[in-house]
Amino acid sequence: MMNAQLLGELFQFTEKVIFNRSESEIKNNRELQNLLMITAIRIGERKKLGELGKYLEFFDALEVGKMAIEAKYYEEAFEMYKKFGLNIQAFEVMVNHIKDINRATSFVENCSHEKDLKELYSKLGEVQLKKGLVVESMDSFVKAENPNFSDLVIRSCKKTSEYMDPLTKYLKMCRRKIQSEPVDSELMYTYAKTNRILDLQELLDSSHVANLLIVGEKCFKEGLYEAARMIFVNLGNYSRAALAMVKLNQFTTAIEAAKKANSVQTWKEIHRACIEAGEFRFDVLCGSNVLINPELVQETVVFYEKRGHFDQIIQLLESLMDQDRAQSAILTQLGGLYARHKPQKLLNYLKIYKTKIHHQTIIQACQANMLWKELLFLYELTNSPNQSLSLILTHPISLWNNEYILDLLSNPKIENDYYYQTLDFYLTYHPDMVPQYLDKFFQRLDPVRVVEKLRNRKITDNGKEINVGLLLGKKYLQSVQEKDIGMVNDLVNEGFIEEEDWEGLKDSVRRWKNFDRIGLAKKLEKSELLEFRVIAAELYADNKRWKHSIQLSKADKMWKNAINTAYQSKDQELILDLLHYFATNQNKECFSALLYTCYEFIPLDVVLEYGWRNEMINNIYPYLIQFSHEYANKVDYVYNWIKNFQSQRENEVKP
Repeated sequence: MMNAQLLGELFQFTEKVIFNRSESEIKNNRELQNLLMITAIRIGERKKLGELGKYLEFFDALEVGKMAIEAKYYEEAFEMYKKFGLNIQAFEVMVNHIKDINRATSFVENCSHEKDLKELYSKLGEVQLKKGLVVESMDSFVKAENPNFSDLVIRSCKKTSEYMDPLTKYLKMCRRKIQSEPVDSELMYTYAKTNRILDLQELLDSSHVANLLIVGEKCFKEGLYEAARMIFVNLGNYSRAALAMVKLNQFTTAIEAAKKANSVQTWKEIHRACIEAGEFRFDVLCGSNVLINPELVQETVVFYEKRGHFDQIIQLLESLMDQDRAQSAILTQLGGLYARHKPQKLLNYLKIYKTKIHHQTIIQACQANMLWKELLFLYELTNSPNQSLSLILTHPISLWNNEYILDLLSNPKIENDYYYQTLDFYLTYHPDMVPQYLDKFFQRLDPVRVVEKLRNRKITDNGKEINVGLLLGKKYLQSVQEKDIGMVNDLVNEGFIEEEDWEGLKDSVRRWKNFDRIGLAKKLEKSELLEFRVIAAELYADNKRWKHSIQLSKADKMWKNAINTAYQSKDQELILDLLHYFATNQNKECFSALLYTCYEFIPLDVVLEYGWRNEMINNIYPYLIQFSHEYANKVDYVYNWIKNFQSQRENEVKP
């Protein structure tokens, strides 16, 4: 409290001394004025401080100003600095403490001290740049002739294209002051961006350190093609210059530039640009320089086709057919184009250039466009008999050729399954050729698989089912019967039945043993033909189904067969049953025949009984004679044996 009171009294005393004394030495004393100002600050007399600052002329404004700033009397400090011409300090107070950029700007603009002006504008520009006032900052830097912030200014301007004119002015100032690659490069870009072509050319012709390649590429990317062209030409980069010219529709000059560039990639870009623009007058010139690279041929064809320029790409490739370095690729792609767009020209073309094309590529094109004749030619060319045959069998209408098919099947590379696929084909489309086919490939065909194919080929004619496959394969089947294969025998026998060839069937069942005898017998016993039923009885007998066989023979009055079957059976019960049948039915001849044939199985008492009961005594006489003869022989045999035995005994007894 005492210090504050003392300071207050000190302030009043000093104020009275300065303002009440008339002596100039005291009134204008620097130390007293400093003391008064400092005391005012310390006792917080802000209003007095401001008034004193306006009135007093000899205090140390720099030091007093610092103390005012420390006391946060910013306006008072600013006014002190401003009054005493301390413009830099005044500006810094305004910017750093008062923080009013508008007043700071106004202060600098109204500053009359030439020596501080450039520094003030530099500081103002720096502050403006930090606050995002890019245009204002560039104007300040220009007035300050300060290029030191060029990198920061350029980076700030890249965020927007609204600053082109101020930036141009700023960069020109920088270029006068320093030699800088970013400055020169950005100035070129701003000229390009603002379409100041003459200024750009002037800059290109002058001494500069701009990175032309980067600027040129940036211009090209942003569609500033004229500027890009100028820069690339100046750089001697004819490849990029040519592309810029193409974008400007300067096709003639672009081609001249491409010749200087001598780059396939450049020709490729120009070529495609010409196509996009519909400038096909340059097609051959550009295309010939692109398609010398075989790897670009297919890519180029796809480019044309996607845009519907089918005739143009065909004409281009036709004009380049004699280029050696890309001949195979060109000829192959031309073949693919013919397949897709001019199929009528393809077959003759393939015949001419068959050794110079990539066969697989054309094969795929033919497959995709269903050009079967051309595809068959290629398969033949590549020695692909399996694919050739498969194609013919799949598309017989356009490809059928019997002799060619037979030649293919004679090729040792043919897979085995194709013989049977071909058989199916003949059975379906050319049944008249089946016998010839089976005869030609007799040794290569598996009879079992052939039978499977033939068995299922049936038609119905007037309500009757006919096995066409069997009729067509009859000769073949009879030939392979020598192998005695069950399936073959069954099918052959089925054929004999359909043809009612009982003699053939009889010969077959007697010669071959490997077939379904019971199944065949069951089928035959229902036949209307007596001969088939006889064979059925024979088959039953062969399988020792004696009773069934005899019943069939009895039903058909095939007495001889019945008697023979009974004898084969050696079954006394069956024989006596048949004998009873003949006796009761008064079949005297068969009765006698059975007695004769099966004599050894028929008891005498049964014969006598049947003969007496059925009044067939005369019919049993052959049996009785045979029986008596046999009986007498047996008695004689026994008598002679006994006689010989006794004789041997007597001889043994004699001494």
